[in-house]
Amino acid sequence: MRYGNGILLFSRESFDELRSRLLRPKFDAYVGWEGRIVYMAQLTAVSEWVSIAGAKLGCRDPDDDMILETALMGEADCLITGDGDLLEMSSFCGIPIVTPAGFLDLSTGR
Repeated sequence: MRYGNGILLFSRESFDELRSRLLRPKFDAYVGWEGRIVYMAQLTAVSEWVSIAGAKLGCRDPDDDMILETALMGEADCLITGDGDLLEMSSFCGIPIVTPAGFLDLSTGR
């Protein structure tokens, strides 16, 4: 999540959501299950972790409040997502919300 200083940021809850998505069968055609497990282990090792309390922060999709809270508690530089409900907000408490492509544009000065 935070990447301005090269740091990925997760809470247990946000990582659990990522894990549930990455282990879906639709990804089997692209990367084997074992490869995804290794990738998640690598993410676990290099990420910064924060605790969240389950605050209600007003996202259109209440399930995404945990993502906003993770960014807020970790003082994220930006929130990188493909989630339409989050992207519609464009920023949260001064934290820009961008797509992966948008982040690449920002980080390379395009």
